[in-house]
Amino acid sequence: MRKVYFISDQGNSVIKTKILTFFRGNVSSLSINPYSCRVVQAFLDAACKDKNAMSQNFIVNELKDQTLELIYDHSGNHVIQKLATVCTCKVLQPIIEQINLNVLRII
Repeated sequence: MRKVYFISDQGNSVIKTKILTFFRGNVSSLSINPYSCRVVQAFLDAACKDKNAMSQNFIVNELKDQTLELIYDHSGNHVIQKLATVCTCKVLQPIIEQINLNVLRII
């Protein structure tokens, strides 16, 4: 995972596409792991630096159905916080909608 962490920040678009392929269907489980959640966060940082909305949208769409679980998870909440920090409101809209639907359960 450390290599993926480094590559996500330094790699070219072909490598990042391969990382996205690896992430497909695994972002939620990667986000709740104390080590791999850092990889997801690093990938989001890299996507933000590249202004790559496609990568950000991919991560958001992978996580939107698990938003509530991630908010309560020790590692997952760091990924949600990173999303809130690096993504635009437009990209974050599916996460925001999930939070709005569950606001009474969160409080």
